[in-house]
Amino acid sequence: MHYGRGRRRATAEASKASGGREMSEKILVAIKTEAEEKAKKILEDARMRAEKILEKAEKDGREKALRDFEEARVKFEEEANTVRARMLSDARIKANSIVLEAKNRILDEVFRALIERLRRWADENRDEYVKLIETLILRSSIEVGGGELEVLLSRNDVNISLDLETLSKRVAEKTGVETRLKLSDERIDVSGGVVVRSVDKRVVSTNTFEAIVENMRGELTRVILDRLFGG
Repeated sequence: MHYGRGRRRATAEASKASGGREMSEKILVAIKTEAEEKAKKILEDARMRAEKILEKAEKDGREKALRDFEEARVKFEEEANTVRARMLSDARIKANSIVLEAKNRILDEVFRALIERLRRWADENRDEYVKLIETLILRSSIEVGGGELEVLLSRNDVNISLDLETLSKRVAEKTGVETRLKLSDERIDVSGGVVVRSVDKRVVSTNTFEAIVENMRGELTRVILDRLFGG
């Protein structure tokens, strides 16, 4: 009898023990499941954050690349415009220089031809040329201020005959200074005209063909360029 009660008690205890193990296993399973779910959620959250970070990085990278590209494009255009403007400016300067050089060359030829024409006129119209020379001597002598003066002529005018005595009186009348004009043995290398200077060579007045044309160069240049190039 006692033996039967003991076995039932043992069976009950075994049953309780078995139930306890099952409960423990369930708790462990629940804990494990919860842990796995939490871990899964943590991993999922981490993955999502990582994807967002990567997406943002890619977006930022694309935006930065676009910004860099735009900055490079703008810089390139600015540099290209600068180079283009400099090239155009250099081209204009070079073109203007070429045109100016050509104009000056033409002007030099025109003035040289004008002086040669004056010389031909002097040779072909001797009497009128002598009158012109005397007028130029009078003008230069008054400009110098009268006194003891020398008259220098071109080599082309060695044999020209001048009334220096009468001219001296006219200069004295104009300047109020007693004047004596003397023809110098020195000859000047010009096409025509005269040079008058004081005997001490300190005061000189030049009225040669070359000097006259040069003095008129500014005014003549405008006229010539206007006729040749329209301004």
